[in-house]
Amino acid sequence: MRRFGPLLFVLALIASVAHAQPEPAPSASPPAATASTSSPAAPSAIPSASAVPAAEGDGGATGDGGSGGAGGADGGTDATGGSAPVPAAAPEPEPDQDEGDPTFTACEEYVPKGATRPTMEERFPATGISGYALKLEMVITHGAGETVMPEGFSLKEDDQFFPALRESHLALADFKGHAAPLILRPESKQGATATTTVQLYFVGLPPDPGRQPLTLPPVPISVARANGQVMTICTRPHVVVLEDPIANEPDPKVKPNPPPRPQREEWVLAKQGAQILLASLALGALLAFLFTRWRNRPREIPEPPRELPWIAAMRELEALRRSGLLDDEERLDELFDRVDHCTRRYLGERYGFDGLESTTEEIRSFLSRVRPPVTDADRVEKFLSDTDLVKYTEMQPRREDCADVLDRAEIIVAKTTPAYANDDPPAEAPGPKKGAA
Repeated sequence: MRRFGPLLFVLALIASVAHAQPEPAPSASPPAATASTSSPAAPSAIPSASAVPAAEGDGGATGDGGSGGAGGADGGTDATGGSAPVPAAAPEPEPDQDEGDPTFTACEEYVPKGATRPTMEERFPATGISGYALKLEMVITHGAGETVMPEGFSLKEDDQFFPALRESHLALADFKGHAAPLILRPESKQGATATTTVQLYFVGLPPDPGRQPLTLPPVPISVARANGQVMTICTRPHVVVLEDPIANEPDPKVKPNPPPRPQREEWVLAKQGAQILLASLALGALLAFLFTRWRNRPREIPEPPRELPWIAAMRELEALRRSGLLDDEERLDELFDRVDHCTRRYLGERYGFDGLESTTEEIRSFLSRVRPPVTDADRVEKFLSDTDLVKYTEMQPRREDCADVLDRAEIIVAKTTPAYANDDPPAEAPGPKKGAA
């Protein structure tokens, strides 16, 4: 039986390897068998003893634990009595067959039946720097009646694209910054096709320092057709190798902080206060302007109490009598005219017409319509006729003529004075209504 011990040991090793690896490589068994019989270090490549539990129990009771090549031979000798050899160590685990390039499900293309998928030319850098923007430029050739991304960049956080983007350690650049997305649409659509350029910016954020390869997942692009259908096309995955910002410096030093930049904040209180102040100034200016206009408005100046016409006439005639014009031969015509004007003015104010602008005939007509009739109307008409004769015939009045006309004027005023004039006079001069004149 000692003659067949090594052979049985080799057969037991082959059986254990076949049990541990159901689909071994064609070249796996011969080296394992060779390694197990050639050197003491070979058992490190043998599968774990758990593959043959029954043999391990017997070998543990009878053998030396399988140390060295001699121990293996002794174990084989003991195996004739029903025990199996015990391997010393387990082999290293082989790499997982599932590891490799990730399979992205961030984008699912959808092209309606009968539609033609637009062609897309993509440009993405192969290298970059961590934390810096990476531009993905897509030149899309589509139908003339189709519109690329009609609603603009409307990606939502719950889309499948964002989990895949985070898993790839990439992020979209801030839309409000300098790396905002851009859509260059065709100015005019002539022919059957049109070209639209779309630019998107991504930022690489690798978790570990050093050179890191990252993969940009497919980006969904929507294209609206003329009939209202919307199809979705996807870009290719792009691999970019990122370097640290200080990777090219052999001995990087700590750099100081950049110079400060002015930070402008919206001071809501000051803004509202300035608006209220400006509104108050405008309102104050408007109120001041209106007050000035109101203060400088044309005011109705109340007329002073008008002197009664018969009193004013008697005072003026008395002043002419005392003026000394009767004694001045050269000014007798002036005295005659002033007495005539005073009488005519009095008649107009007394009976409600313009005595100075009315002719003698007009004055007679006005006086004839006065009710009750004018006292001594004949005296008034005779006075007016005599004064017209002197004025229009260019006669030189004598001193006696001037004294006579002055006396006659005083008599006319006295005769036409109302009866209540000797009692308490009214506040305003009474007179006939203009309708009665």
